[in-house]
Amino acid sequence: MITAYKMLGRIAALLVLVQAGTIGYSSFAHGNATASKIHEITGMMALPVAVVVMLVLAFLAKSSVSIKYGAALVLLVIVQIGLGEMGAKMHWLGALHGVIALVIFGAAAMAAVMAGRESKTPEAAA
Repeated sequence: MITAYKMLGRIAALLVLVQAGTIGYSSFAHGNATASKIHEITGMMALPVAVVVMLVLAFLAKSSVSIKYGAALVLLVIVQIGLGEMGAKMHWLGALHGVIALVIFGAAAMAAVMAGRESKTPEAAA
């Protein structure tokens, strides 16, 4: 389960890169509809499914570190979707949308790296 969690963490980070690339292309191609649609589908369907499955796998593996990263990713993706939806009416939220995307990328990559690692406290070692 941890192996699948790590793979999904990498996939989630890759999905953020796909989103960044497609929205960048759409911007420079003067609103390319296909690139914009790929950005939307990736962010509204693929990424949310990936992070929810990561959280489920973390609970099944009973890995507290993975649960924390999985829960953080689910929360970040919810915020990201909200910012994307509200950004059409309040354009300044677009800046936050981009910043949160970077945070999601970093958190997904770290989730993949840290998966299954439990913190070693003095009480746990005894």
